Formats: sequence, structure tokens, C-alpha cells
Amino acid sequence: MKIYNLFLILTFYINIAHGDIDSESYEEVVASASLMPISIRNSANSITVITADEIESTAIVDLSDLLRGIPGFAVSRSGVLGAQTQIRVRGSEANHILVLLDGIEANNSSQNDEFNWGNISALDIERIEIIRGPGSALYGANAFSGVINIITLKAKDLEKQSLIFDVGSYDTGSVGFLFGHST
Repeated sequence: MKIYNLFLILTFYINIAHGDIDSESYEEVVASASLMPISIRNSANSITVITADEIESTAIVDLSDLLRGIPGFAVSRSGVLGAQTQIRVRGSEANHILVLLDGIEANNSSQNDEFNWGNISALDIERIEIIRGPGSALYGANAFSGVINIITLKAKDLEKQSLIFDVGSYDTGSVGFLFGHST
């Protein structure tokens, strides 16, 4: 199935390169909503796309807090930042949503494996594609209530380092370090 998907995506880009498909007609392209990249307007799915610019403009550090504002999402945390966090989509259970990190399955709902959103930062994310509703036709039974595809930033330089320091009210704060190496 994955080889077939790769074949369809490559065919799509070859057709754009040869001028068979007008690339200008694809304003917002979503790769996880069908077997080949399509425009959001042409998809029958309920889709939300969050870009890196939108994430940066909100100044939200925790990914679950960012997803709290998505229609149909319910976020519950059992304590402070970093505690067990669940996301439910359209009233389903937290283990009924498929989470993909750079296209790789991060949870397996057939094993009752629920994704823990408590430790995921929103700082190094390029794009989030969210499909609400059953995506079972494309992703199997793991996508019972939806799919969240998290695409991380790709390294543009050989090495990337960042130090993050946040200060809040009531003597709270957080410190983080990001390091990336590409060869």
C-alpha cells in the first residue's frame, strides 16, 4: 500500500513538471487526505491545516494546547504541563485517532495504544494536517475518528541549535534545548 502511495505521489509531481497539471490550482495541498496530494477544496473530508507561521503567531508551546482550538477536538490533561494528556475527536475515545509523525504511525489503536500528548512541543513543527471523521478507507481501522499528521521541520543547515527560555507568572518558567544534525 505504501509503495502504491509513493507511486501516485511521484506520478502527481511528474505530471506537474511536464505541465499536465496546473500547479497554480493547488493553493493548499494536503497529502494525507487521499492517495495523492489534492487541494483542500477538492476533498470531501473535514480538514484543518496548521502551518508553522500560524503556530509561531499563537506563541503556544504545548501541542495539545494548540489543538484545543480545533473544531470537534476535546483536550483533557490530568495535571500540570507534561502530565498525561488525551485528545478526543468528535466524541470518540482518545485511542481512536491515528497519529502520524512525519508519516510514521506513532500509535496503534488495535493494541489500545493511545498517544500521550503531554510531552510534545509545538516548536519544531512545520505543518499539521488534521482529518476529522473516519479515515479508515485510507489508513485502516486505526483511523476510526480521524488522522493527525504532524510534519516536523526539516534541517536546512547541517546543524541547528536553539535554546528556549520561557518565563511566566507565579514564578513559573521552562527551559528547552533543540538540536538537529543532518548528513
